[in-house]
Amino acid sequence: MSQKTILIVDDEEEVLFSLGLVLRRAGYTVLEAGHGIEALSVMAEAVRTGQGIDLVITDLRMPYMDGPELVAAMHRGGFTPNVMVMTGYAHDALAAEWQCKGCPKIIYKPFEAVELLREVAGVLAGPPVCVAMMDA
Repeated sequence: MSQKTILIVDDEEEVLFSLGLVLRRAGYTVLEAGHGIEALSVMAEAVRTGQGIDLVITDLRMPYMDGPELVAAMHRGGFTPNVMVMTGYAHDALAAEWQCKGCPKIIYKPFEAVELLREVAGVLAGPPVCVAMMDA
């Protein structure tokens, strides 16, 4: 596997740590941000230093800037990596709206490390896509 860089965006430190640990052990380079605004800053720094970001794994609901707002801001800035979405709100209107905007696949958290790695590998192997990962 070539070295791929994944940005994890979540306001829960435990999620950042757990996902980061799993992905680093699998050989990925991992960047982290606690919310969407911080993620945009991390992306800008990655662009400035010539480091690409192959995948953004973001929570759906976060303070300051949520997942959909982050994805919209990325696209406005011309940044279109693969995106995976996680949320603790499986049955709300925002999750349903997100599905309608091109994220039809839902994977419920908590998910196993092997499931995460399988989804990440599948997303990175194809063209840019959005995959929704959701809590029950």
